[in-house]
Amino acid sequence: MSRRAEPPFRADHVGSLLRPAALMQARAQKSAGTITTDALSEVENKVIRDVIAMQHDVGLQSATGGEFRRAAWHMDFIYQLGGVTQADEKLHVQFFNDGGTLDFAPAALRINQRIRLGETIFADHFRYLKDNVSDGVTPKLTIPSPSMVHYRGGRAAIDQAVYPDMDRFWNDLMRITTHMCRGNFRSSWVAEGGYDFVAEALFGELGVDGFFLEYDDVRSGGFEPLR
Repeated sequence: MSRRAEPPFRADHVGSLLRPAALMQARAQKSAGTITTDALSEVENKVIRDVIAMQHDVGLQSATGGEFRRAAWHMDFIYQLGGVTQADEKLHVQFFNDGGTLDFAPAALRINQRIRLGETIFADHFRYLKDNVSDGVTPKLTIPSPSMVHYRGGRAAIDQAVYPDMDRFWNDLMRITTHMCRGNFRSSWVAEGGYDFVAEALFGELGVDGFFLEYDDVRSGGFEPLR
């Protein structure tokens, strides 16, 4: 099989990487007020350069910053959208690992105004990543799925004068890939199980350009459903 020159690549990485101890310590010091924002950024820059090198060394054709500048991969983005605010209520999510259960209670959100993009989100994060990857390596930034642009309103939410043809709408969003997430948080998970029961609909009917799949372990199942 020939080596792909553009994404989606045959092998890639999805999601956050484990935060190094130095980064966790710096985050704690910043929260305690014992170091400055600039000092935290210096630590972030260092560990991001290290993780870029690691991804290159294992042969990946793309590289992320490990989401090392974020507390949560999705909410750090969503809360920067105009019209979205944190709510007082907490959501309750339970993750599982071999040692038992792990409770997580993130803040809920409210959409109290029209959603808008007042400024580019994470542009400086991506710029640093792009400036530090090797030639031939594609820099990659995780954002909440573009499919949400359609999901929340469907055809009725899309101006027909702008997009009389829905194919043009989807073409404008990006190459579309999907990740079947089982809920990963602090090396724990929400769900487990293979792809057997959804294989026909998932691999035969879902119109995407590529899949990012967890596979070949007890929690994710094997390659067999790819038949």
